[in-house]
Amino acid sequence: QLVGKNLNEIWQIENPMSVLATILKNEGMGEPEARLLWTAGPSTLLSSFTVGIYSDRELIGQYAGESVEIAEEMAARDALRQMFQTSDRMKPLPVSSPLPVKDTKPNPAIQDWKSGEIG
Repeated sequence: QLVGKNLNEIWQIENPMSVLATILKNEGMGEPEARLLWTAGPSTLLSSFTVGIYSDRELIGQYAGESVEIAEEMAARDALRQMFQTSDRMKPLPVSSPLPVKDTKPNPAIQDWKSGEIG
């Protein structure tokens, strides 16, 4: 059922900034900080605001939107995509053969996710 689907379109996150903050805390990294990087035409119909998300002074996601709020939300989603390596240019998910089952433990909730515990 995932054939031809974009994983990023299926994965709907209610509050991406909160999820990002939880994951960064689990990873031992600093709180996410949204910063306005630049604006274009702020008082016009075609305004654009680019927001970057930083953690420990490192840019981990950025996005441009028609408002600061939209750009911040999308930048948090971009940071999550980068952390989970689910870019729009990623290879399709393997669907030709079943994956071997190594473990019967359930997948962790997004709030409990840590990169060192994968695999």
